[in-house]
Amino acid sequence: MFEDLVEKLDGTVELEIDFEEEDTIADPVNDHYENLVYFVDEKELEYIASEVLDNLEEDESSRAQHIENLVKGIDNLGLSDKNVSVPFEGACTVYHPLIMENAVKIQAKAEGELLPAKGPVRTQIIGQETDEKIETAYRIQHHMNWQLLEEITEFYPNSQKALLQAPLFGDAFKKNYFDPVRGRVCDHLVPLDRLVVNAMCESLEAAERITEIQHISEREMQARVYAGQYADDTDLPAPYRIEKTEIAQKLDSLLGLDGCAEGYEIIEQQLFLNLEGFEDPSGVALPYVVTIEKCSREVLAIRRNWLEGGNRFVKREWFTQYPFVPGFGFYNLGYIQLLGNFQDTMTAIMRSLVDSGSFANMQGGYKSKQLRVLDDGTPVSPGEFRDVEYFGDITKLIVPFNFKEPSGTLLNLLTFIDAKGQKYADSAEQAVADAVNYGPVGTTLALLDASTKFFATVFKRFHAAQKRQLKIISELNWENLPSDDSNIAVEVPGEEFEISRSDYGSKIKIIPVSDPNIPSSAYRLTLASQKLQAAQTSPQLHDMREVYKQYYIALGDENYEKYLPSPEEAQPREPMDDIQAATEGKPIKAFPDQDHEAHIAVKTAFLNDPSVTSNPTFAQIIPALQANIREHTLLKFKVQMDGAATLGLDAQQAAQALTEFSQFKAQNPLGTMDPKQLIAQAEMFKQQNEAKRLELIERKDGMATAVDMAELQKDIRGQNLDMAKFGLQLQSDEELTRLKEALALVTKAIDGA
Repeated sequence: MFEDLVEKLDGTVELEIDFEEEDTIADPVNDHYENLVYFVDEKELEYIASEVLDNLEEDESSRAQHIENLVKGIDNLGLSDKNVSVPFEGACTVYHPLIMENAVKIQAKAEGELLPAKGPVRTQIIGQETDEKIETAYRIQHHMNWQLLEEITEFYPNSQKALLQAPLFGDAFKKNYFDPVRGRVCDHLVPLDRLVVNAMCESLEAAERITEIQHISEREMQARVYAGQYADDTDLPAPYRIEKTEIAQKLDSLLGLDGCAEGYEIIEQQLFLNLEGFEDPSGVALPYVVTIEKCSREVLAIRRNWLEGGNRFVKREWFTQYPFVPGFGFYNLGYIQLLGNFQDTMTAIMRSLVDSGSFANMQGGYKSKQLRVLDDGTPVSPGEFRDVEYFGDITKLIVPFNFKEPSGTLLNLLTFIDAKGQKYADSAEQAVADAVNYGPVGTTLALLDASTKFFATVFKRFHAAQKRQLKIISELNWENLPSDDSNIAVEVPGEEFEISRSDYGSKIKIIPVSDPNIPSSAYRLTLASQKLQAAQTSPQLHDMREVYKQYYIALGDENYEKYLPSPEEAQPREPMDDIQAATEGKPIKAFPDQDHEAHIAVKTAFLNDPSVTSNPTFAQIIPALQANIREHTLLKFKVQMDGAATLGLDAQQAAQALTEFSQFKAQNPLGTMDPKQLIAQAEMFKQQNEAKRLELIERKDGMATAVDMAELQKDIRGQNLDMAKFGLQLQSDEELTRLKEALALVTKAIDGA
């Protein structure tokens, strides 16, 4: 439809449009976000334009009082010296910094948590974790952080302004959208006066209509028309001077927004319509976005305002509201409303004190006409003497004014009011400074919790708002990223990967990297210090590397790999080698195939040595060795239970057998028995039980009654229990052979002695 762009001598751009090529208009059925202006009757467009402007007027009337309060509050901030009324020339014009001081504190704290240097995004996997989901979550997290840091370059500056604007005025509004002119997702901080919502609404999500007022230049209008954002067959007027309201002038001056002197005022309104030709079969009005030019009332665009493939009755969200303190309607409360009266009073007191001091230091008075001072009317400098023409007592000719010194009562009152106002400020760092040398960590945490109550609730609201904003950006990525067959490459420090639209369609939750339960770095550091202290008292119960990792992160140093070596895997070792490894800080672990009796005996003997228990250098390895002994004991018991199971015993019978065997060992310790007798007993016991087992099996064939069968089963169970009593390790000829060899060595040593 567009033939060419023609640049004129004055630098402007002229569009040459061919309106005869009707085939360039997309099919509104196949293109979900197509501009429907081309398919709506002219009279219907006029009716829609009137409805949009009537809605805007009604909503602006509902918030008139809120805007008036903001206008008054901005003047009290003292950020501009224009139009400052003074009672007399030279009077003090200072403003008390209560509101700005507290707002800057909130902004600095929130920025440190919500806008970290590495990006504000982290991901969370929904459902069961799989390797594919983990890789997708990694790609999404790094892509969005790269996007917000490198591509959407205005995101961080706008977010910083929003975090200052919200404490001042109660709200900050941000808009995220895909700009076809720039070909990317954009971030826009909407001035308070240019986002109009009825004051009786509960929230942006519940609002029946949302109106954004845009002031754009002629060049921007031409670019939007050329990109297909606006209809190209409308009769627009020539650019005109845009009249700003009082609140708009003050906000633009405060936020550093110049705007455009001449251009167009665009009204973009989200509302519900029964659009002729596109009615829903249910008869329910559907969400649309209507864009008109205010002066000419021309409708520039009508687009569907629900996600493609989503619920058509649910409007799509484009704006994010950053609230400060909840108000009684849609608009929230800021320091201008909360501290405005405090600041007015303290400003008046400060000016009175300064003026009193000025008058007291530079007094004036009355002088008789008989006294002639030889000067040019300039004030007398310190140490200077002036000549006068009078021969007599000049003190009778001069009467100075009696100005009072600055009032101490006013100063005390100023201090009292300032202390009351500062209770809104976040004093967490001061609480830590006061408590470090006076109480334990628990006391410091209690002080931190009490001092950050106010900011903690504000920070949670900011966190939730940023979460909604990141969701909007992820939806825009899902719509505008290439499909799977044309992935885009993303380069981040140290690596390169590809991202596609399907990644954002997976079950990956995108959330801010900040923790809503920890409102400050001081609180995080104190909490990490307490965790480290608890872990050091019981290192065997903690992953010490992870504890130290979290501690370094709380310190603000994420290069913990430089200080913490990669965790070493435990290896199966001999008992003494395990003790040596523990002293070197290496992990030790019990393995199933090890000689558990030997490990238990050697390590228990080591721990029972008085020279070990009394030596403080072994204090850190004692818990590790005790934990290792417990592991070997459990594995030994498991081996015994498994051996009982091979004899056909159930868990209860095996437990009974092990109990009786333990009692047997206690009454007949192996160390007090002669090795030859032990071997002979084992052989005889095994032969007797084998013979008995064979006899029982032979008897089994001759049994005819259930009573005989029950007696046979009882005998077999008794025989099995007898076998278990002696030792479940003697279950096979190979095990008996190994025992014989071990006892033979002991016998040889005894005979040799």
